[in-house]
Amino acid sequence: MLPIILLTSFIFWAFFWHTSQIPSSQHPYAAKVWPIHATFQAMFNTINRQEGGITWVKEAINFPRILGGIVAGLALYGLFGVFKLPALFFYGFIGGSGAWPMDTIPTFIGAWLGRRYFAKRFGLENWRMYTPVLLAGFSCGTGLIAMASIALALIAKSVNYLPF
Repeated sequence: MLPIILLTSFIFWAFFWHTSQIPSSQHPYAAKVWPIHATFQAMFNTINRQEGGITWVKEAINFPRILGGIVAGLALYGLFGVFKLPALFFYGFIGGSGAWPMDTIPTFIGAWLGRRYFAKRFGLENWRMYTPVLLAGFSCGTGLIAMASIALALIAKSVNYLPF
């Protein structure tokens, strides 16, 4: 099995690398993100230099700031405990405070619908058993759609250069 896997993977990579130069307009993600990754890699490689290195990363890691964050997090967790809020509310609050609205608003609407509509329709116990299955199905479907989209994009890029 290993020889078949190696042979087909080399055929795939040869096909992929010969469709067009990478990065190029046919591979816009690499054209956009590779320079950013190279910049950050160069920046983090120079952090530990004694002379002329980047100092803001070293300055950001200081113990009073870290201790202040730990104390603030524990105080907030204690405040939520005083008001008898569930522990998942604390983690949702922390996760949502730094998230983008395009992520938090659909999550909130889905949680609201799950509690107000679906839990009443299917029963709380059944709904709690259904939700992991729904998440697994959604994740699998998303992965399949992504793989099909990538396959169609590769086929379109390979056919694009045919002479006829």
